[in-house]
Amino acid sequence: GSIASLWQQAGRAGRRPKSQSAAIVVCWDSPMDQQFARSGSRLLNRHVEAAALDPRGNEAVLRAHLLCAAAERPLDANEDLTTFLALQQEEESHQREDDDSSSSSEKEAPPDERSL
Repeated sequence: GSIASLWQQAGRAGRRPKSQSAAIVVCWDSPMDQQFARSGSRLLNRHVEAAALDPRGNEAVLRAHLLCAAAERPLDANEDLTTFLALQQEEESHQREDDDSSSSSEKEAPPDERSL
């Protein structure tokens, strides 16, 4: 697991406004779990890892991320359109390169029978 996952799961408990909730971390017998059980503050005070995600290959993920981004901060037509158009053009360029390399390998002549 990750620190981000820990906080995400703990956050599911208290989503109602003005409600109280508690999260319980269950530690098993692994050395890392035991270390955090003895010093919970080391676990809870750790920085959340940076998320690394490239949604360009998955339109459903990209669409969901755009909706979340727009909910957090309204999209700016100039700034965001430029960014997403550049990503789209980059993806299309990679797709063309992939198509070109696969079509050129298909056009190669069959091996000479003498080399078999």
